Amino acid sequence: MTTWYDKFKIIEAKSNKKSKWITVDSSFITQIKYTEPLEVMSVKLKGGAIYSYTDVPKDVFEDFVNSESKGYFYNHKIKPVYKLSEK
Repeated sequence: MTTWYDKFKIIEAKSNKKSKWITVDSSFITQIKYTEPLEVMSVKLKGGAIYSYTDVPKDVFEDFVNSESKGYFYNHKIKPVYKLSEK
């Protein structure tokens, strides 16, 4: 069975435009990235943990990038709404 992570790696390997981490100004989050073909958003926390969420629309990712408080947006508009993915 092919998991979303397997698909993610295949798409990244074939793509000339690999998703890139974006460094953000936050006391809680260090970087975020978005893989458009799969609508997967990944969040890297200060402690080093990385969490990925599936079926995140691109406009939600863009709102996250542009939000004043990344921690608030993450805790109130990402975690309770989108599915946390397992590798």
